[in-house]
This record gives sequence, structure tokens and C-alpha cells, in this order.
Amino acid sequence: MKIDFKQQLTNKLTGNPIYKDETGKEGVDLSYICVEALLATIQGEQIDGNKKLELWNLANKIHNSEVDLAVEEVALIKERVGKVFSQLIVGTVYDALE
Repeated sequence: MKIDFKQQLTNKLTGNPIYKDETGKEGVDLSYICVEALLATIQGEQIDGNKKLELWNLANKIHNSEVDLAVEEVALIKERVGKVFSQLIVGTVYDALE
């Protein structure tokens, strides 16, 4: 499945771009959110070095890229985004990954 991680994210409820912070100066792309989720430390989660390396490698693969991903890689990204971000971001990212 080919996905363009450089695409800018938009709030589908309002039609407005999603920004990194309240200043509204820098929009958020799919790469930013997915890489943040893959590299985040989640409280209470214990993962070994091999899993950390898998997450790191996937983050590097998608960073500012348009790439083909396996179904399992997309599922892993969705799982991490779902644990790290709010409903607005989760819904937007899941739509972009379909």
C-alpha cells in the first residue's frame, strides 16, 4: 500500500489545517504525527530492544517519504497513533492511511 507521508493533515470537521501548536505557523503532515507516535515512550508500556528497533526502522522509512508499506506496518502505525494522540488526530490519520 503506497502512502504519501508528506501530505498535510486537515481537520475534516472544520476544513482547517491542523497545526503543530497554537501559533498556527506550521502545519502538521502525516509523517510528523506517525513518526512521533512510533518514537513515543508510552507510560506503562514495556518493550524490548528488538521492538524498539522495529519502531525506529519504521519511523525512518516513513519520515517525509512516499513509500509502500505492508499491511502489518500500517497496523503498527495505527496502533501507536491510537495510543499516543487524541480522537481528532487518530481519525484524521486513520483516514489518511486507508
